[in-house]
Amino acid sequence: MGIPTLKNVLDAWIYQEIIYEVQPEIVIEIGSYNGGFTVYMANLLELLKKGKVVSIDNKNFIIDKELARYVLTYNPNGFLKRMY
Repeated sequence: MGIPTLKNVLDAWIYQEIIYEVQPEIVIEIGSYNGGFTVYMANLLELLKKGKVVSIDNKNFIIDKELARYVLTYNPNGFLKRMY
């Protein structure tokens, strides 16, 4: 996906299994670094054709516009918004 993440590969695998088993409507990520894991989770939800990712961080990051439809961000004013 090309965006840096601080997650361990085993952690990503475990998250993938949890997301597949639970099939959540919403995933909330607090602290997203550069958004790499946010994009990863958005990809997983896209494959399931279900759910959204809410990423909360104190900085904005740029992600692929196609995946942006699966990601909401929390801005400093306290409002959820779509990336694009």
